[in-house]
Amino acid sequence: MKKTKVMIALIAALSAFSVHGQQRLSLIELFSGASCSPCAIHVPVLEDTISHYQDKVVILRHQMNIPAFDPMYNDYPVGSNTRYNYYGIQGVPDLKLDGAVTSFDITRSIIEARASIPAPFNIDLSYTKTDTNISVNMIINAVSGVTGNLKARIAVIENEIEFSTPPGSNGERFFFKVLKQFIPSPAGTTLASTWAIGDADTISGSWTFANVYNKDEI
Repeated sequence: MKKTKVMIALIAALSAFSVHGQQRLSLIELFSGASCSPCAIHVPVLEDTISHYQDKVVILRHQMNIPAFDPMYNDYPVGSNTRYNYYGIQGVPDLKLDGAVTSFDITRSIIEARASIPAPFNIDLSYTKTDTNISVNMIINAVSGVTGNLKARIAVIENEIEFSTPPGSNGERFFFKVLKQFIPSPAGTTLASTWAIGDADTISGSWTFANVYNKDEI
């Protein structure tokens, strides 16, 4: 069993109000494509920048079939499409930092500024994995008073995908943090709209592997 703190587990559909909290682990939702030429230029630079701030930022990568074929998009199109349409994105590459900031020029100052905003929740995620599935348990604790239209999403990722030859037309063979499944679905789980300090909720779910390239990377 593994335990980790994950911001990707909780996404606020609308802004939430909080008074006190703990250090934020920011979420970057990256939209890319294996046949997107600019992606092959900009995404590796972004990943290199983020690698220096792994204690402050996590990536959830959505592969799109833009402008052409991408096998990872075909593996789970409903997940990537849902997030792409939610943000009203018009093409790739693109990204969202904590659901709002859009800029490929992610800098230290931007990351530090986001990290300085206290997080209203502590999220403990534990999971068990077999050869065929993953089971997840997420415990959410409010560390400040919060109100808002809140949903929880558990994202299963394949940490690293390596192809022997480029799967698309832009030459990329290595892909990181690729979305494989939302548990229970891209719609997420609706949470209470009002939380006091100490309030908690638990969400559990599982997923049977499908279209996984290497189960050890799940």
